[in-house]
This record gives sequence, C-alpha cells and structure tokens, in this order.
Amino acid sequence: MFSDESPRLVPTITSCYQPVEGYLRFLQQAGAPQAEVLLRPLDSFLLRQYVAYCSARPTVIDLAAEATLGASTVMWLSYADVTYTVTPLPRWQPSTFKWRSLLLELQNELTIVTSGLQDSPVLDLKESSDSLHHQSYSPRLYCLAQKVDAIPALSEVLNVLLRWHSQASVMFFPLGLIGESRLLEEALSFCMKHPSYRLTALRELSPFFASSQLGLIYPVQEEEVGKILQRLRQLYEGNFEFLSLVNHSTTLARENARLLRQQEEAAPLLKEHEVMKRSKGWRLSVAYWRWRDHLRSWFSRSR
Repeated sequence: MFSDESPRLVPTITSCYQPVEGYLRFLQQAGAPQAEVLLRPLDSFLLRQYVAYCSARPTVIDLAAEATLGASTVMWLSYADVTYTVTPLPRWQPSTFKWRSLLLELQNELTIVTSGLQDSPVLDLKESSDSLHHQSYSPRLYCLAQKVDAIPALSEVLNVLLRWHSQASVMFFPLGLIGESRLLEEALSFCMKHPSYRLTALRELSPFFASSQLGLIYPVQEEEVGKILQRLRQLYEGNFEFLSLVNHSTTLARENARLLRQQEEAAPLLKEHEVMKRSKGWRLSVAYWRWRDHLRSWFSRSR
C-alpha cells in the first residue's frame, strides 16, 4: 500500500503553506468570518509528507473543510500525491460562509488544480451506510477538524466513519496538550474501546514537530502506516539531532573556558618560574667561573 521510495524533492513548510496563506488573504478580503479551526503551517507540511510516502495515491475525504473555511481543501488540491479530494457537506457542521464558490473563482490565482475536487454529497452520521460507498475511493484518508465543544464529539464521528470504512486512517486536529485537550481524551477513549486502532500524536515523532496539532488514528494491522511514521521521524535524525549537538557544544565551551581560566591563573606562576630559572642559571654561571679561576690559581701556585 505504501512505497519505500522517497519523494524526489522534499518540500518545505513555506512551499506547503503558501497556497493556504494566499487563500486566507482572499478570504479576509471577501469579508469571511474567522475560521473555527486554523491549519498550522507545520501541520500542512506533515500532511504533505505523509501522503507523499504512499505508494497508492490516497483519496482524501476532507471533513475539515467547513471548520477551516476551505483552507484544508486548498492544501489538498495543491498536492499532486492525492488522487481525489472529496469535500462532503457534513450535516453536523453547518456552513458559515460560501467558500466553495470563492475557491473555484480563485483556482488560477492559487495555482491549484480543481479537477481532483469531487462532488460534495451530504454526509449524515445517522445514515446506516456511507453515502460515498458507491464510489471506489481507496485507500481513504479522512481529515477532521473540530472545535473543543463540537457536537457531535470526535468519538462519535470516529465510530461512524470507521464503521463505514474500517481500513481508513483518520488525521484530525487541533490536538492540544495532555490534560487540556478534549479531542485528545476522546481519541484515547475511542482507541481504548477499539483496540484494533492506534493513536499517534505527530508531535511525538521528533523535537522539530513539537508544535504540531495533528493526531492520527489508523488500524493496528496497517504496518505500512508505522513505516511512514518512522520515515517522518528519520527526516530529522542523525546529524539533525540538535539537542545532542547543543549539549556537546556546551560541554566543549565550558571545558575551553575552564582551561582558559587555569591558563590565566597560572600565567603569573609561569613568569615567576622563568625569572627563577634565569636567576638560578646566572648564579651557576658565576660559581663556575669563580671555581675555574680558583683552580687556575691553585695550579699556578702548585708549580
């Protein structure tokens, strides 16, 4: 399902977020309200890297579109590694702004390809079957964004989505701190009740990802997902272990400072030692010449 080959070019955080940043400026000019959830630049980079390592280009079911006012959709449409981007109309997330029509108008300015954008069916969690089931979207990657006090709760949404498509993976945000994040608590609760799924916070993969708010829930038997996470971790391992480098550099700096202090403290003693050496040498020289003169005088008298 997933490829072991690296992407030909590794994108940067700036290049990944540039289309989203431009879109947000257009939203502001259009008088759009503040989005319920903001997509962070680092998270857009991590999502891009995740799909880049998939051997089969996934189809993204973008359920974060309404909460981000289309920012997540713009991000997915700018990625060539995504086959389709589906933006359903979730009944539990009423639209607060007509961002879809604005997005179509701005496709040229944003340098995105909307040919991968699929129709937007209405998605109801009360339905017995997935309204997208008739479309052959595989593999699936759900993208969710919810406010802390969202209704229904994340666990309810996960229950329905993964019942419809048990092999799908779910990326969700914003994942807060332990003890302060309701989304994190609900995700943990879901995985405890469903041990066939595993939760990973992407901020735990590397110190560089500490500010990430992405969480990932995926089937335990999907070993390839674990390999992708390992590859994301390896992006900043080896020579990029900056904490070890800082620690080593600090230790060397402290040792150099200690040696310099010792050298400064020893300088007067060394100077005094040199003076004593010169003085001792002079005294020996005088004694030698006196001894030689004494021997000469003694030999002369003995004759």
